[in-house]
Amino acid sequence: MKPARDWVDSRSLAAATVFPAMAQAGGLRGEVPGSFLIFPEFNISPPAVTQLRISDVQNPALGGTTRIHLNYICPPAGGPGAVGGLSGVCNEIDRHKFVTFHGTLVIDVATDLGFPGTPSSAPCNKGFVVAFVEDSAHHAISANQLIGSYRISGTDGDDAEAAQAIAVQSNQAPGAVLGTLDATGELVLTFGQLATSDYFALPWIQYSDFQAVDVAAGKRTDLILLTMDVKSGLANPQAQVALHWWNQFEDEFSTTLRFTCWAEWGLETISGSFLAVNLGSPIGSFQAKAVSSGSGSSFYAPTLLGVIRETGPGPTLRRLYHVGLRGTNYGPDPDTAPPGP
Repeated sequence: MKPARDWVDSRSLAAATVFPAMAQAGGLRGEVPGSFLIFPEFNISPPAVTQLRISDVQNPALGGTTRIHLNYICPPAGGPGAVGGLSGVCNEIDRHKFVTFHGTLVIDVATDLGFPGTPSSAPCNKGFVVAFVEDSAHHAISANQLIGSYRISGTDGDDAEAAQAIAVQSNQAPGAVLGTLDATGELVLTFGQLATSDYFALPWIQYSDFQAVDVAAGKRTDLILLTMDVKSGLANPQAQVALHWWNQFEDEFSTTLRFTCWAEWGLETISGSFLAVNLGSPIGSFQAKAVSSGSGSSFYAPTLLGVIRETGPGPTLRRLYHVGLRGTNYGPDPDTAPPGP
């Protein structure tokens, strides 16, 4: 155990808490309305029920209608690392919605996917959802006016878990058409720190505290990670994540995770060191850092987002803290037409 210190150099603390200006102004917080919402998970595996809520906050009330494009993203079948090779297809289901100014859109995911009575027959039971403002021609546009949340019930008796969506702002003029064509001719939405980026950049390092797993006591913790480096409906590379965690006494553990698009793990399936008896304390903290790989045209530096769920008693869900900014491209639909004027 490292010796404790009862003082902190204020200059070091100030230096450690200075983040890029765009990280603070870019709208990657649930408290800031955005043009692009990310719902880190949905679960319609019976008996689970997932409800999405999307609201438009612009004025005046009753003043108009906003069009919203939803993408339901399915990870490759079989779970993290189950797909052979370095890639897997992340299938996508599109939906188009309307919401009035100051209105709230409520969506039952199983119903929206077309399987309200038989969710187990849906393209996937778990994954993540994105929603972005679009115009009448289905082109993404800048409109920093959406807020959202999601609620999952039925997984633990009458208890439910809920969290805010991750809202990402656009730096482009309101109403500007977003999207470009990449080198393969596919439509992409860009996240980055350039003046031409469609949306602000995304993080690649995530932090959280966690509850150690105690199966006998019913205490479990799940980690959910996703990357926006996705071409929907096409093969995608596996994201590599360096995971480090510490118990309350700063003893360190580490391992590596791999996943394509989206993944969920019970912490005890990642490592036995997440079990309370092996961790050495009931609480710990972790860092998940996306690892760059390849070179040249195969270079891959994924972004990283996530949430953590604790149960026992009842589920609690919270988003992870993040640092670091990185540009990326998201392909919302391989069949989407190029952006128009």
